[in-house]
Amino acid sequence: MGIVAQWGKGKTSFVNLLAKKVKEHGDIVVCFNPRASKSVAHIQEDFFDAFSKELSKYCSGFGFLLGRYTKHLGLLGQYEWTRPLESLLTLLLPEKDEQAINDALRIIGRRVYVIIDDLDRLTGEEIIEVLKLVDRNASFNNVVFVMAYDKEYVNNVLSKHLSHGLDHSFIDKYVTWEVILPEMDSEVLKEKMREYWKVHLLWLPEEEQKRVLQGWSYVEKIIAEDLASVRHLKRYVNLTLHRYKEIYSKVDPADFFLLSLLQYRHLTIYNNLAQCAGELKVLTRGLSDQIQSILGENYPEARLLIRKMFIDRPVGREEISDPLRFGELKLIRSEEAFPYYFRYMKDKTEEK
Repeated sequence: MGIVAQWGKGKTSFVNLLAKKVKEHGDIVVCFNPRASKSVAHIQEDFFDAFSKELSKYCSGFGFLLGRYTKHLGLLGQYEWTRPLESLLTLLLPEKDEQAINDALRIIGRRVYVIIDDLDRLTGEEIIEVLKLVDRNASFNNVVFVMAYDKEYVNNVLSKHLSHGLDHSFIDKYVTWEVILPEMDSEVLKEKMREYWKVHLLWLPEEEQKRVLQGWSYVEKIIAEDLASVRHLKRYVNLTLHRYKEIYSKVDPADFFLLSLLQYRHLTIYNNLAQCAGELKVLTRGLSDQIQSILGENYPEARLLIRKMFIDRPVGREEISDPLRFGELKLIRSEEAFPYYFRYMKDKTEEK
């Protein structure tokens, strides 16, 4: 079973919810993290170790049965806890080791869900090893393997690892059923982020908290649609807050949030602006050749953000057109406020 979504789009949350429901139903969950293995060579060994320890809670002899099975896979010698049992197992257990394990699983009488999260954080070699593990043990009775991954990423990694282009989805050979997670509703996403902001603004005076939340309301649609996942948004907020604490009384929240999105998405462009902050004097007459040269070839990728900050009327306050108000509101396009938006970077440079 595959749980499919892009990075940060809720795979882990879905898997955690699934595990909770499975346990409530009385079934068994085995969580296996191949990323924690010392090397590719240890992945299968670590899986059987986790599998045995969990199932032994329900069948006292399960470790012995699995030990015999792994011996025939060439893994028993690697298990420190099974070495003393090797000769005893060889004498006592039947040759049909897999059948003995299936019989034990039937006696346990519960479905076993093996959850493998973050498959898309593995190298190509590691992914292949996990898929071999799943393929080799998928016939176990009442055992369901659940893997969470970004399908496009996994196939790209495997294509590079196998040194040839794939004309098909390689992982489809190993997954019989996929659950493709839907995109999160933008309104739900915005509501979650409003609550997240409230929790993380308690250090500010009450009036400033209101100003920040109002500023966020002006730009939340732009930012939520651009980042489109709770994980991205939380990382963005953490990045933004760290800098905002230094200069919150000197800048407009909405403009600062847009600038932070530029930093998050287009760091080169952000750095170009920051390095040339002292050179830009007039930002209200449209994008001059000077500004475009500072932005470089990547300018089209950030066109919307640049326009919102420097060209169009202030986001959420479109009725304002008087340049004198720009300084009063501490907008980034005002000559007085502009340097403060990069004061954090300047202070860091001075510390060195």
